[in-house]
Amino acid sequence: MSESAFDALAGGAGDAATLRQLWAAERSHRLLLLDLLMDVQAREPTATGPLAPAESAWQLLVAAQRRDGAAVEETLLFPETGLWLARVLRRLRGAPAGAVPLWADVGQLHVMAAAVAVRAGLDFSLSVPARSGTVWLPGLGRAVLPGLPRWDTAQVTHTATGRLRVSARTGQVVVSGALDRPADGWQPPRLLTLDPDGPGSRVFLDDISFHRVSSTQASPPLKRLPDRTAAHWAEALRAAWRLLADADPQSALDVAEVLRSVEPVPSEDDHSTRSASSGDAVGRLATTQPDTPAQLAAVLVHEVQHSKLNVLMHLYALHGPEAEPRLYAPWRNDPRPLRGMLQGVYAFTGVTRFWRGWAGSGREPEAKDALAWFEFALWRRQLLRVLPSLRNDPELTPLGRRLVERLTATVSRWGDDPVPAPVLALARDAADDHATTWRLYHLVPDPDLVAALADAWCDGTAVPEAPLGHRDSRLRPDPGASLLDRRAALLRLRLGEPLLFDKLVASPEEVATVVRGAVPADLHLASGDAATAAPQYTRLIATGEDPDGAGSAAGAAAAWAGLALAARRAGQREAAQALLTGPEVVRAVYRAAWRRAGRAPDPLRLAGWLHGPLGGRVTGGGG
Repeated sequence: MSESAFDALAGGAGDAATLRQLWAAERSHRLLLLDLLMDVQAREPTATGPLAPAESAWQLLVAAQRRDGAAVEETLLFPETGLWLARVLRRLRGAPAGAVPLWADVGQLHVMAAAVAVRAGLDFSLSVPARSGTVWLPGLGRAVLPGLPRWDTAQVTHTATGRLRVSARTGQVVVSGALDRPADGWQPPRLLTLDPDGPGSRVFLDDISFHRVSSTQASPPLKRLPDRTAAHWAEALRAAWRLLADADPQSALDVAEVLRSVEPVPSEDDHSTRSASSGDAVGRLATTQPDTPAQLAAVLVHEVQHSKLNVLMHLYALHGPEAEPRLYAPWRNDPRPLRGMLQGVYAFTGVTRFWRGWAGSGREPEAKDALAWFEFALWRRQLLRVLPSLRNDPELTPLGRRLVERLTATVSRWGDDPVPAPVLALARDAADDHATTWRLYHLVPDPDLVAALADAWCDGTAVPEAPLGHRDSRLRPDPGASLLDRRAALLRLRLGEPLLFDKLVASPEEVATVVRGAVPADLHLASGDAATAAPQYTRLIATGEDPDGAGSAAGAAAAWAGLALAARRAGQREAAQALLTGPEVVRAVYRAAWRRAGRAPDPLRLAGWLHGPLGGRVTGGGG
């Protein structure tokens, strides 16, 4: 790849020719994995079990390649092919076996060979794995053969005249006509174009394959989406792509060139979106269906950015082998390793670009404009919080550092973009809230520092400036950290769905039914009523930190961060600064002072008293 192409991609962009280079690189990567599979499985005598040897499937692939190379190329580059190759190779090289028989895993090679041979019009017959009475032929469809056990075999037979038969001991499925039409026992894939009026890319709405991002390979076969649900998905994807074309042409191009399949994921509730991708499945997106085209557009951008960077990581070493989760990521509950951090900053640079374009497009009602400005301001702030320090990470290779520098340059160009002042203040709150809560979960202050400060507080003595010298807090990841964005979710509700938000304000005890983990104090804070929120947070802190009580320490962590924001809004600058700079120290001193004195300190008074030694001096947590 040329330097200019690398730099364009490193900055989050890339023209159509450069994006096609990514697919050429991924083709090479897949061929290497396929070659490795043939070598590794040959050393395992039972690799194909009741199926023909892998060499038979390989020779069918070769014959199909000679007849219709495009069919083989397309199938090789299906995201599901990448998932399968990576998983079966990990298994053959010692990863836990799971519930899938080895021959069924390796036998996906036979399934792939059969699928491309059908597309090439070859005359053949080949035994393939059948899973719970289904046979999935990538790109063609799924045959349903009821009555088979969970793992069995079926015979795929195709004639040069175009007749396909999938047969097993319980029956057969025969398709003599077009394979893209449903028939008795035959389910074709759902294929849509993002731009029905133009050359937009073809995307599979995948509700029939076995190899998925969101579930294990051993999961039972999916139930096909109802036609009405599938149509709703198709229209939502098209609406999101049209929005991208208007607001962010770069992302529209990325999605058109990179996205190959969408994996619908059932929603756990009505108010959150979950999405995922995989480095093994370039071009695939697994997601619940967001409520609005703008939300789905942001998800598309986010996951396609992951795919772009995944291919770059297949091509180049961007970081060293260290994989310790040690870095603060403003979009996660947990500390991240460097690889995950690079994925995050790359994905959210694209997301920020989209919200910047959409906020400036002026095509939505005023409330939606405010939400777009909020998302842009929030993610711009979060990226500029972590990118500068990430650039100096010693585990980055020169190319990795170059990527971070290009991303930093991209986001820095947006640094002076004006945002409405009220929205900018809310974005600052959301960003600081996440960072503060993260520190409370994952950082532990120096115990000698805490003891000295608690003694000084209880004895009524003056606290020396920077007591005991400079003491960094230590990273100790808490696996129980969750819902760090609950108050940001309420701010989104306030800006995007004001009627629902006002309804909640009138009945604050209902807030957790809409935003998981939220408490009434969070709702008061999100509405701008810091005076009501602060004493509620103080009570939550006392309940959660009580040495003799059974309160929620996790709830107390969120309450400390909420109190910090309430203090800042109320003009208690010194207390707010201490809580935002070293919340884990304030919390630890509060606990130690309570144990020594036998009563709880006033948290805001304590924080104000600690402002001198803590203001700007507490660090830790990998940035």
